Amino acid sequence: MGGGGFQWALIKVVVITLRQLDKSFSVKKATVAALREVDLKIESGELFVLLGPSGSGKTTLLRCVAGLEKPDAGEIALGQRLVFSSKERLCVPPEEREIGMVFQSYAVWPHLSVFENVALPLTHGIRRWDPSMVKEKVRSALSLVQLEGLEERPAPLLSGGQQQRVALARALAVEPKALLMDEPLSNLDARLREEVRSQIRDVTKKVGVTVLYVTHDQVEAMALADRLGVMNGGRILDVGPPQALYEHPARPEVAEFFGMINWLDGRAVERGRIETKIGLIQASSSPPSGAVKVGIRPENLRLHSAPRGEANEFRGQVMGKVYLGDHQLWKVQIRSELLMVKVVGQPERGWLGGEVSLCVPRDAIFVFSIA
Repeated sequence: MGGGGFQWALIKVVVITLRQLDKSFSVKKATVAALREVDLKIESGELFVLLGPSGSGKTTLLRCVAGLEKPDAGEIALGQRLVFSSKERLCVPPEEREIGMVFQSYAVWPHLSVFENVALPLTHGIRRWDPSMVKEKVRSALSLVQLEGLEERPAPLLSGGQQQRVALARALAVEPKALLMDEPLSNLDARLREEVRSQIRDVTKKVGVTVLYVTHDQVEAMALADRLGVMNGGRILDVGPPQALYEHPARPEVAEFFGMINWLDGRAVERGRIETKIGLIQASSSPPSGAVKVGIRPENLRLHSAPRGEANEFRGQVMGKVYLGDHQLWKVQIRSELLMVKVVGQPERGWLGGEVSLCVPRDAIFVFSIA
C-alpha cells in the first residue's frame, strides 16, 4: 500500500484468522458464553458476513477482532501478524491493528465538516500523514462513495445514507488491512438500506478490501456476502456461499435463518420415504430409518385446482391468504397440518375456501435426523 490511491494485493491470502476463540461475560451471578471455540478464516478481498439473531455472539466476535473486547482464550491473526494470543499473553491495542470500522450509529462528528470527518484518522491516528497526502486521500475516499463536492458541508446537514457513506469513506481512507462493519444499515429506512447496501458492495469490491460484516437481516446477508457464517449461541453453525446455505443447509437452525419454512415431524421408513402427518412423502434422500424433521420452503410448493397425478401430491383446504405485493402467501390445511405456500402471479379460480392439490417436489425437501 502507499501513495494517494487505494491499492490492495489481489493474491488470495488469509487476512483474518480466528483460532479456538472463547469469550464469556458475567451477568449478575451467572456466566454467559458469548463465543465458544470459534474458528474462522477470511481471505483477502472477501466480503464475509456474520448472520445471526441478537445475542448470538456476532458483534462480540467483531469487537474481539477490532480489539474492543479481549477474548478469554484463543488466537486472532491479521495477515501474518498475531494480534491476540491467550497463550502468549499478547493483546495488540485497537489503534495498532490497522483495521477500519463502520458502526451502526455512523459515529460522524456533528461539529466537523465532511472533509474533516474523513480526515480525522489521517491527522490524529497512530500514523500522521503529510497534509498534502491527507487532502488527496480524503478526496479519493469521497469519490469512491460518491460524495464529491460535499467536502465543506457540515455533517448535521447530511441525510442518514450520506452520513453512513462518510463513515465508510473515513474507514477506507486509512487503507486498512480489514474493514469491520457492525449492523451499518439498521438505522436507515428500507429504500435507503437497499441503496447503501449496493454501494457498500460496489465500493469494497472496487477497492479490494477484506470485509467482516455483521447483520441480523438475512436478505442483507445474502445480497452482500461472498461467504457467510450463521451464528447462534456463540458458535458458527455453518459457513458457505449464500446460495449453498439456502439450498443445502447443514442443520434446521441454519435453514430457519433464511426465511419462512414449513416443518413436519416424520419417520423415515426406508431411504427416501418418510411418513408424516400429511401422508407419505418421497424425498431425493433421507436417512434409511428413524425420526426426522422435514422442511419445505413456501416458494417450493405448488398449488393446483385439480389433481395432477404427481408424486407427493396431497389434497387440502385453503384457509386464507396474505397479500404481499409481488406474491401472496396461501394457508393450506392438510389433515392436522397448516402449510404456507408462496404464489407468484394470479392464482387459479376457486382456490379461496375450496379444495386444492398441493405438490411437493422431491428435490426441494430438507430432511434432518432427530437424535
